[in-house]
Amino acid sequence: MEAIVELVRGKVRTPVPAAHVREAASKFREVVIDVGTGDGRWAYRMARAHPDRFCLGIDANAAGLRDVSFRAGRKPSRGGVSNVWFIRAAAETLPAGLERLADHITIFYPWRRLLDGILKPDPAVIHPIGLLGKHGAQVLICINESALHAGSRPADPGACAAVLARLRPPYAEAGIVLTSCRIASGPGTTWGDRVGQGRPASSVVVTGVVRGEGCAGYTVT
Repeated sequence: MEAIVELVRGKVRTPVPAAHVREAASKFREVVIDVGTGDGRWAYRMARAHPDRFCLGIDANAAGLRDVSFRAGRKPSRGGVSNVWFIRAAAETLPAGLERLADHITIFYPWRRLLDGILKPDPAVIHPIGLLGKHGAQVLICINESALHAGSRPADPGACAAVLARLRPPYAEAGIVLTSCRIASGPGTTWGDRVGQGRPASSVVVTGVVRGEGCAGYTVT
């Protein structure tokens, strides 16, 4: 059975074969998948700044993607960009057909179910995310400090090291080798700006690399 994804363009949600996404992505040097993309503005800006990259924004809330996905579908003279697509899907129910597609996976300021799944961490969330990346794909996760309540402040280097030590084993099982954790200013996203009240938010930044071994036998829906 052919894998289907739900493409979002403005108010229109269209089921399309996942193979169409892969075909579009194959025309570009690199593929960036932004999981929990929110309103999609970061993915849109990335696509405009890097025309050699195919950017795929994924979020469970199609309504939040409406404005930016509509703008992306316009003519180039009106802000349209052909190298960014948006898909409605939750991280724990990622559609089949997108496996091993990404060179870069980003997760910026997740919340609710995605935040819980990233921090606990929940295999139902992080395994499908691990499956998105090619072998060697870079993973970048940014979480606002206030989302962490582990006793000591995350700004303490020891606390950041503890976060990394706690997350490493389950992420390795999902095929993602975490390489660093630090406190830094996060990227310019709508939610990040809101958290930082217009200034770059102080964030817990976790990096990793997809290895893939831990994903054997795990499938997405």
